[in-house]
Amino acid sequence: CHHATIRGLKMPNNARQAVEATITSRSGNELCARAKIIILAAGPIEYARLLLLSGENASDAPGNRYGWVGRCFMEHPRDYALTLIPRSPELFQQATFYDLHPARDGTIVVGRIALDSRIIRNAGLPNASITLMPRAKNPPGRRLGVVSRFSSYLYRFIGSEPQSGYGWSRRQNLSQIFDAFQLVINVEQRPNPENRVVLAQRRDRLGIPQVELLWHWGDEEQANLERLRKVIASALEASGLGQVEISTGLRPNPNAHHHAGTTRMQADSRSGVVNADGCVHGTDNLYVTGASTLCRAGFANPTLTIVALALRLADHLKQTL
Repeated sequence: CHHATIRGLKMPNNARQAVEATITSRSGNELCARAKIIILAAGPIEYARLLLLSGENASDAPGNRYGWVGRCFMEHPRDYALTLIPRSPELFQQATFYDLHPARDGTIVVGRIALDSRIIRNAGLPNASITLMPRAKNPPGRRLGVVSRFSSYLYRFIGSEPQSGYGWSRRQNLSQIFDAFQLVINVEQRPNPENRVVLAQRRDRLGIPQVELLWHWGDEEQANLERLRKVIASALEASGLGQVEISTGLRPNPNAHHHAGTTRMQADSRSGVVNADGCVHGTDNLYVTGASTLCRAGFANPTLTIVALALRLADHLKQTL
């Protein structure tokens, strides 16, 4: 049903079956969709909203007997506090594997650096990976004078303005274009029940309550990130690659848009929203799939895991229907 919005699910009192979804079209017409199996596939924020909208109050919402719906929202913060000054300009050419490039079978690959898992565990550090992004010499924000500004305009006109994003390794004379590597740390945010999605007082144009995202990066998380930075800097300097500069106190950027959590998967309903098959606790036919079911978000992009969970749920339903 195109151009329509689900307002919520109907769950008869004391029943384990979600019987129908209430839908409003763009024109305002209301519809009902009935199905033997209902699967939510809308993303962690909308999962929480749909479930919370499906009860007389929040405690009556499907899967929310113990108040877990919407909790433990996680992002993939990216940290930009480390800069590697290469010992040798040859490092830019030697590090081209860490740029976006095709593998032999055509798969697009980006190399990343990671700490040994034993170091992570023994030091109690968050999981993380490191992306190398070369820093252009004299980027526009640092250029001075008429000649530099003219050079910038000329670069843009001929389409060869030095760029430090993906594709940087395809340029010529890398050591003349770049002077350092920006180390982008993709860091795991651990689950915190206080980071959550709740229904807001304001409503959208269909009269449905919108959501409010309560999210923060805590002092303990920041302290762990500061320790992680020092470990990474020490390891890189010990390898002889160069000197690492650290911008202490800098907070990570939370805008990777890799949402996770809100319907966490747990065998026990007292500590989660769905079971191992993605079925909402307390129901027999209401399923959730996607990154919202993750108990931990890790540091990697979640797309392949989302696809795997969808295939796993499909296999489960095929065996049970």
